[in-house]
Amino acid sequence: MNSGDTFRETALEWFDKHHARWSGHYATREKRNLEKDLFPYFDVRRFALALQTASPNPGQQVSAMMQARR
Repeated sequence: MNSGDTFRETALEWFDKHHARWSGHYATREKRNLEKDLFPYFDVRRFALALQTASPNPGQQVSAMMQARR
């Protein structure tokens, strides 16, 4: 597997690229959201495969899980 093609690697690369523009609180919250809400489901899967195989709509699945936790 090439470096950078898992969901976690891609998400952390995105985070590293953008977090300097955010407040410290927002950056901390976004990283925590990745770790709590997305990495448990997609973590080391290849990025394209993670999006295709999680569910018909992985965004809805993660959103429902987050709502249930409140």
